[in-house]
Amino acid sequence: MYITERIANYSRYRGAIEVKQDTLSRHHADELLDGNTNEAPADSTSTVQLYGAWKEFLGSASPYAYMWTHSYMHPYSDARAIDGLWDCTKHINRSIWGPRWKKKGDGIHATIVAERHKRSQELRGRLHFHVLVQKPGTDLSDERFAAIVNEAALWLRDDFNRPMSALDRIDVRKVYDADGLAKYLTKDLQTTHWPKGDNVFFLRPEGPEGVVLRLKGNAKLSAYH
Repeated sequence: MYITERIANYSRYRGAIEVKQDTLSRHHADELLDGNTNEAPADSTSTVQLYGAWKEFLGSASPYAYMWTHSYMHPYSDARAIDGLWDCTKHINRSIWGPRWKKKGDGIHATIVAERHKRSQELRGRLHFHVLVQKPGTDLSDERFAAIVNEAALWLRDDFNRPMSALDRIDVRKVYDADGLAKYLTKDLQTTHWPKGDNVFFLRPEGPEGVVLRLKGNAKLSAYH
């Protein structure tokens, strides 16, 4: 028996996922929820089904080449954090494909999993991103791609002309185990911040696509600090 869980009539990229009954065991559900103080009180069966479906989606949606983790030095609103991610991506696109990258239809294609910082006193509740990047269709080495991402992060500035990120806030690594990575990235599937995978969206040459999470401003986010 299958239950159809609509996760997106928000964009053509989100689509719908099929959730199989009893995809994971109840023990796995308890393990998933254990120790996460941000978990929302939700029906465990439903949570397990969604966890399994999103894990399958992230593990098989595309052959990802890299996981780029993008974080900031200062606390920003959700909208500013997403804008910063896109500004950084545009700089990366320009470095790889040249100044006419957008007119030529070039640019990074990626799936993004947003997370909120939990431990940092200053950044608690603020967004950071795990960006699952498809292999750019160019003759680009892994080392060169990582260098371009780092260069873009150092270039990024906020509205006060402060550096937004730093080398210790950025991580780029090759993807070898898509299933293990999907399991890691679905650990915060359903929290008080967002339900049912609303923290997953996409990067296309046109910009961020399928952003459905409810964006929080500085006033609301400062309550977490």
